[in-house]
Amino acid sequence: MGRRLSRGGLWSAALGLVALAAALGRMTTLVRPSLDGAPWPATLTGAFLLGAAIAVVGWLVRLRLAGTIAFGLVTIAVVMGRVTAPDTMLAGLVPTRATWDAVAAALTVGLEYLRYGTAPIFPHQELLLLLLPVFIAIGAAWAWLTAGGRGAAAAAVPAGLYLAVSIADQGATPGWWLVAAVAWVGLLLVVSGWEGTVSAPRLLGRPGRAGAVAAGVVVVVLGLVATDIGAGAVPSSGAVPWRDADTFGPGSGTSLNLFASTTQTNLVSRSDDVMFRAAVVGAPGDELYWSLITLDSYDGRNWAPSWDDTRALGDGVVFERRDLRYLGPTSTVSATVEIGDLRQGLLPHLYSVRDVQGDAPLIRNGVRVRDDGALLVDGRTREGLRYQLTSQVPDRDLGVAALGADGALSPLFEGARDAGVFTPAGAGTGRADEPADLDRFLALPDDLDPGIEALARRVSEGATTPLEQMIFLESWFRVPDLFTYSAEIDPGHAADDLADWLLDPETPNHRVGYCEQFATALGVMGRSLGIPTRLVLGFTPGRFNQFGEVEVLGRNAHAWVEAWVAGVGWVRFDPTPRGEGDNPAATSDLGFNLAAFVPEEVDNPLADLNPGGGPILVDPERFADFADPGPTPEIALDGEADTDSPTPLTVPTGVWWLAALAGLVVAIPLAKWVRRRRRLARARDGDVTAAWEEIVDRLRDLDRPISTAMTPDEIVAATGPELAPLAAAHARSTWGDRPPGPAETERALTALGSTETQLRRTTPRMRRVIAAWRPRSLRRP
Repeated sequence: MGRRLSRGGLWSAALGLVALAAALGRMTTLVRPSLDGAPWPATLTGAFLLGAAIAVVGWLVRLRLAGTIAFGLVTIAVVMGRVTAPDTMLAGLVPTRATWDAVAAALTVGLEYLRYGTAPIFPHQELLLLLLPVFIAIGAAWAWLTAGGRGAAAAAVPAGLYLAVSIADQGATPGWWLVAAVAWVGLLLVVSGWEGTVSAPRLLGRPGRAGAVAAGVVVVVLGLVATDIGAGAVPSSGAVPWRDADTFGPGSGTSLNLFASTTQTNLVSRSDDVMFRAAVVGAPGDELYWSLITLDSYDGRNWAPSWDDTRALGDGVVFERRDLRYLGPTSTVSATVEIGDLRQGLLPHLYSVRDVQGDAPLIRNGVRVRDDGALLVDGRTREGLRYQLTSQVPDRDLGVAALGADGALSPLFEGARDAGVFTPAGAGTGRADEPADLDRFLALPDDLDPGIEALARRVSEGATTPLEQMIFLESWFRVPDLFTYSAEIDPGHAADDLADWLLDPETPNHRVGYCEQFATALGVMGRSLGIPTRLVLGFTPGRFNQFGEVEVLGRNAHAWVEAWVAGVGWVRFDPTPRGEGDNPAATSDLGFNLAAFVPEEVDNPLADLNPGGGPILVDPERFADFADPGPTPEIALDGEADTDSPTPLTVPTGVWWLAALAGLVVAIPLAKWVRRRRRLARARDGDVTAAWEEIVDRLRDLDRPISTAMTPDEIVAATGPELAPLAAAHARSTWGDRPPGPAETERALTALGSTETQLRRTTPRMRRVIAAWRPRSLRRP
């Protein structure tokens, strides 16, 4: 494994652990605390220890580097499979194709969290799954380099992690973080010079270790002073002003977390800070929703954007995939947008974009387009950034969607027409084609609580088309006796499961929330009925200022749902009962209550809503059972009873067996390694009995036939003649009239090495591996 590790090397390796602790501490500003289970720092620490255990095993069994890497990759594969989909593994240990598919899907979501998440984000399982192999690899590299006598290199591995985390932590004030980092580098130079593993520079013409030590001292002293003075020059974005002011620029702002669930609280911003301003032509500017990105992947807790291909701006670029566009009547709208307080890697836009122009380098060279029409930028928006949009905005006429591709009305709309309260305008689009990948907008977890679908069917009873079902669901969420809008939700005491939030009255914040909770629920309930849905993150309509511009504020941050209606495309539904009145329901322009035309024999409670289309009036007794539906029956998705369905292993639950395994693997060999180092140090100082104790313990662990009653000569006879010089020196040191001299001590230590070499040659490898973990010699005989 290389040369012997010096005391300076141990200090260097210890500095690596300090860097690891600093990286975990810095990550707490990027990742929220775990809501349940073990804290995520414990999860990642367990992964680091597991990696160290892998390296220790490779060291003990004398594996080459390639063999240790292969062993580590196999271990990582098993761990990731166990964390993601243990029920798909053979005997719970061998990954299958289904395991790899589940891991790949989870890693894709984890990458999206890293790509689109705005700190601090929640420690989702997919995010931790992405970090687990990283920390395992760091632990293995640190332990391997430490055992190989390369303490400085071992320290550099966790230091690289800290550097990456500090770059990601753009919101932190550099200050003492930077000072501490410089001090750490200086200490590493000092101990590396002490260790003698760093080539020492010449200092005043005098080479040697003193050069590295002196350089370290200079870095520490000057770093503590100079970096504290200059740290304020680095802006919060992490980019110095002279790098590219047009792209990043200094200053603070507001970012939105691009995910949605029942637990998230990051989208809401109740501030009156102006996110952006827009001069709009072609439509009433104060009635337009502004989009950032769509979320189409739901994992049972969270909505996230898929990993879609992106396209750079250029002539002929397709801004939104053609088969995903709205097919009904639209209006061409242009807008000149100026960013205010918004700091995001996306540009706010109106519906289906057709063109983007701008003079800033970030607009000309740094914009990429997703299939959903989202406009990604290579950086963050800054104050004063301007660009021009041209978009196709759907006309607000829900009746168009009711006509369908063939121009025929759906049954309930037909009833409204016959009653004289609805007059359809125009004809159907004549197009019934659907996107080839529409199924991805229907995907739901296999373990989704069946009570959600049962509730969705109950609320939409009497509706006969997806459009009618979505209208019923949207209207239900806006019933004030059933749901409460509130932005004051503590994420540590919020429901972490959609079924609990919807169905369990004992759940914290039961049916109380804001846009993320309502949009999450509507999107999932729609999918449970077979309706393709996606969530949209963006802003509700802003308000005109004195200059005729639309100002969109932080309090306008919002999430809503789009459902695919055949023959029309994506139709917006907004279930959130906001009090500001800036997010009208899809049915706000109808002027009548569609549920009033449900046949009388169908007991749909929404039929009691005010048929005049004004404020919703509810008979409380009719909704009594809807307010608290009671416990959900345990019914599996296939209709069979299911009272003992398996629960997939999650990272917080599995951290304990990871940490325990790592501890068991490392603890005993590490204790023996430390004991051996101390004994050899004593032996080099002239205490030969320490070397004798070491070989006797080695023989005991190897299960050789020796005992405490045997004399040194008898132990030599049972072991081999190579041990004789050490036995003689031990006897002289214990019973002789004078201790062994330097020459005899050197022969004794040589005999120890020769004996250990012979034992390795004559002892089977498996017995040596077992001996490394056998605790027998750690107990006093």
